[in-house]
Amino acid sequence: MEHVLVILKFSIMKNLFYFLVVAFILFGSAFMILKWDQLQYYFKFGNTDFSKILVESPEDHELNVGQTATYVFNLENTGSNDLNIENVLTECECLIPTIKSSTISSGESTKVYVQFTPEKQGKFIKYAIIEANTAPPLTVLTIEGEVK
Repeated sequence: MEHVLVILKFSIMKNLFYFLVVAFILFGSAFMILKWDQLQYYFKFGNTDFSKILVESPEDHELNVGQTATYVFNLENTGSNDLNIENVLTECECLIPTIKSSTISSGESTKVYVQFTPEKQGKFIKYAIIEANTAPPLTVLTIEGEVK
């Protein structure tokens, strides 16, 4: 009887091992398919990167509640592949992003305009997030100041 239990335990362990191997292969394959753009970046299959510079802000102007101010960011593709900007997300309806070109060739640049309409007085920090074919895929643009 004890011999049968040992064989049964071995059979269960063997099946569990096969199940875990298959699950690992399936999960790993799905991960590689879904994250291929990022894996290419990390393993240097094609580097896409960019620099961001705030080139214009209404710092020298007084911001008032309800008055729109525009912040301009210069984005330069410093990578070796085309930079594809897929989306620009904002944290609130008070920010409206506009981009001149969503595809930037290597060495080229474009501008992102972020219009801000303050809803209350005081200091503020707001974020616009660029989603692109970079690793990591999200890059944060920060605007800050004070509303009088």
